[in-house]
Amino acid sequence: MVKRLKTLLSGIAGVFVGTMVVNIIRDGKLDWDTIGYLFTITFIIVLIRLGLNLYKKQE
Repeated sequence: MVKRLKTLLSGIAGVFVGTMVVNIIRDGKLDWDTIGYLFTITFIIVLIRLGLNLYKKQE
């Protein structure tokens, strides 16, 4: 579980860094609207994923 969470958080960090680099190269300045939308979407995905982990499979 912890390993998956670390992998997920590393992926999210990679998305942020990639978005910032692309925006700097494209426009020469940061586009905070795009970064804000990505942050919101990834935050919702993380909450949904954590919520699904609350329901354990019964065997």
